[in-house]
Amino acid sequence: MMRVLLFLILLFLCSGRAHAEWRRAESDNFIIYAELAEAELRETALRLERFDRVLRLRAGVVGPPGPVKFRIHYVARPGDVRDLMEDAPRGAAGFYEPALRGPVAVVPRRTPGARGYGLGAEEILFHEYAHHFMLQYFPATYPAWYVEGFAEFFQTAEFAEDGSILVGGVSPNRALGLVWEQWVPYRQLLANERDHGFNAYTQGWLLTHYAVFNESAGATLRAYLAAIHAGQSGAEAYAATFGRADTPLDRTLQEYMRQRRLPGMRITLRDFTPGPVTVTRLSEAEGETAVLSAGDPGARARRAARNAERYPDHPQAHVELAFSALASEDFTAAETAADRALALDANHVEANLVKGLALIGAAGASDDADDARWARGRGHLVRANNADHDNAAPLFGYFMSFPERRDSPDNALAALERAFDLVPQNPEVRLTLAGEYLRDGRFREASILVMPLVQSVHESEGRAAAQRMLTEAQQGLAGSATAAGEE
Repeated sequence: MMRVLLFLILLFLCSGRAHAEWRRAESDNFIIYAELAEAELRETALRLERFDRVLRLRAGVVGPPGPVKFRIHYVARPGDVRDLMEDAPRGAAGFYEPALRGPVAVVPRRTPGARGYGLGAEEILFHEYAHHFMLQYFPATYPAWYVEGFAEFFQTAEFAEDGSILVGGVSPNRALGLVWEQWVPYRQLLANERDHGFNAYTQGWLLTHYAVFNESAGATLRAYLAAIHAGQSGAEAYAATFGRADTPLDRTLQEYMRQRRLPGMRITLRDFTPGPVTVTRLSEAEGETAVLSAGDPGARARRAARNAERYPDHPQAHVELAFSALASEDFTAAETAADRALALDANHVEANLVKGLALIGAAGASDDADDARWARGRGHLVRANNADHDNAAPLFGYFMSFPERRDSPDNALAALERAFDLVPQNPEVRLTLAGEYLRDGRFREASILVMPLVQSVHESEGRAAAQRMLTEAQQGLAGSATAAGEE
């Protein structure tokens, strides 16, 4: 009996290890890390490529894939997603991060929603990618409700056996929310003055859905978004568009959602064959370390330290520890961890990146423009850029390695602009470039850059800085107009 019990225990342990095999898939637009079987991971990448194609067709995006591939990290369950977030919202099941190191999403492999009224894992993935698509290819000013409404509209995409894809379907989870959650008047939602939580998703989806299938509402929505982009407040944009309708928007949409069946859109991908998908088996160290490039540094600090100790011969483990230390401004610890990674691989792109950032961070803390660490750090950043031209982080770091504007060469601003082209959704790059344009008197360009951050419903240092820059840009434009009128 004891021998049988021991055998069963060993069998259980062995099957657990066999299942937990890390793989990496790379396609034209995506890099995916997951503990999935090769066939399932390959099919996931192909479905994502088809979903991307649907978005491109609907948005009119032509041309080849962009240089920055979207990274996706699968974790076991929604709780693992929240473990990578500080102050994670209750019920958060996935997140999108417009990171300087490259845009990334973390999503669960499985969710309880696959069996009920919650969100399914693929819905979460499509939702996060829709965010990325909007902000990467159309980096304009959007109110929060529309950012969520756009993603909600596409997240329910269904793949039919004939190869067509149905978009615009109703998510049971959001339908229940419309019925049971307290209704927020659209006048308030579209004013975009505060965070309306779940209603931004449900009512944002409802208005977006209505505008897609109703020509008049679609034209009104475009006028509203154009007014927002031009600098009007949400309240002003609403009053000039939806607020002028004969029938109140709330009544129109409440009647719309009570229809027996809402319309959908079936899209056939003609003459489209996804490119090849390369699947690589990863070591345990590679798999366990990769996910630490996403999420809040504070939330992943303990895991980064544990991984560096557990996998001492894996450079990326020390790189993630260095980034964790860098986030807490412990530049000495960051440099030490980076040195360990460089000792293992002197040409490691991110090891050179984080070493350079640690050095210029320490130089900045010294408040000495002549500190030799500025130049030393710049050398590592140049090395990282030479190895990966389409990585925004070394480009941004290179710009930041010149403490005095008068000492920076012309290619420093060019590097910053290139970083923005690669990750236009990153707020730090956006604010920094706006600041440079203000100094150069490029007020209109600066105001366009900061408007998306001004429209954020979340109070933050970034939003406050963006508001100050917008005020300065508007004053600069007014001054330029006055000077031109006096000539």
